[in-house]
Amino acid sequence: MSEHCFLLMPGTWEGRGHITFNMSSERLDFSTLWTVEHKENKSIYCVQRIDIDDVEDPMINYFQLNYPENQKFEISLSNEILEQVNGSGLLDDKIMAWEFRGSELEFEGFELFELQEDGSYQTRAEFSSKDQMRTLIEGKISKKSE
Repeated sequence: MSEHCFLLMPGTWEGRGHITFNMSSERLDFSTLWTVEHKENKSIYCVQRIDIDDVEDPMINYFQLNYPENQKFEISLSNEILEQVNGSGLLDDKIMAWEFRGSELEFEGFELFELQEDGSYQTRAEFSSKDQMRTLIEGKISKKSE
């Protein structure tokens, strides 16, 4: 577990990828920037900015999670669309993942980060809404050079 740097150490991460939807053949490229801070109460705070090519306004996600214990953690996500949703996560030597599930949510889904030998992460996420709209996100993030 000590090999992970993403989220477990303060810093900035950047990445690129693409987004596809089940109701469209369109593929949108995006860039992302994660800023990770640790607080004294063993909480980890992250701001994720997503800039989608040809979309004027960025999407900003705010995450808060407790420092993983026994390879598990609780996580919350908020943004201007969802307000706040809570989920749970798992961590092992090579994978960090979390999911949001529940009948009270307008959506559910997961995010997966797979540690690569160079310290970067292959990422995959899938979300679905109550109206069966599915969003698939694939990309790669790495520690931003100082």
